[in-house]
Amino acid sequence: MSGKELTHAQMRSLTSRALEILETGQGPRRSTVGHQARRRIAPAAILAAAIPVLVGVALAVDLMVIRPAGKTSTPAGSTASAAPSQQSRSTPSAQTGSSSGVGSPAAADAAVRGVVTSASPVLLPASALLAGYSASYTGSPTRFSVTYTRGAREFTVAIDQPNPPLTTDAVQKSVTIRGQRVTYQMDHPQIPGSRIFAVWLEKGTWGESPTSGDVPYYVTASGYSESEFLSLLRALH
Repeated sequence: MSGKELTHAQMRSLTSRALEILETGQGPRRSTVGHQARRRIAPAAILAAAIPVLVGVALAVDLMVIRPAGKTSTPAGSTASAAPSQQSRSTPSAQTGSSSGVGSPAAADAAVRGVVTSASPVLLPASALLAGYSASYTGSPTRFSVTYTRGAREFTVAIDQPNPPLTTDAVQKSVTIRGQRVTYQMDHPQIPGSRIFAVWLEKGTWGESPTSGDVPYYVTASGYSESEFLSLLRALH
């Protein structure tokens, strides 16, 4: 067999020829002196003529790529790329139990609380405090991250274990919220609205560390004063 590919039309031609030989017993037209005549082939000859054709079809199926003319095959084991609209679409995943999306703070709150089933408590700000904000979120049974944005203001609440970079003029402080010691850092305290972040361990249950009884929380914000940031932390529930 050669490395050329067979089209469906060629396969149909080969198969039809084999069936014609088997069903009609008619061999090819032969020329005789003075006239054209069909010769009926004996059963043994019929099989002898048909078998090579059928074997050729079988080998073609086994060894060659069969596709419609003008179509391009996909190599075995490869996956065709999804259309851009499919790649950018965020939808719940039944396989991983994760979810992501963009919407209102209330929609993000409902989605995250619905998907995070192996971490408690799930702390988010009250939607009533977030008028005019949009929210983007990701969530899984043990983690989540919600980013709220309005103009130049942005803050993120997450169950996560980050390692944020330190700045040379950063200032660190601590405060007690809901009975937990919360450490927060202002990266550039002399610059209004510069980044502030807080990390703490909230008492509860966490599927990734069932015996510790601690849930790692991380909140970061930009565009807020120190007092506004602390108000955000106290508003989590």
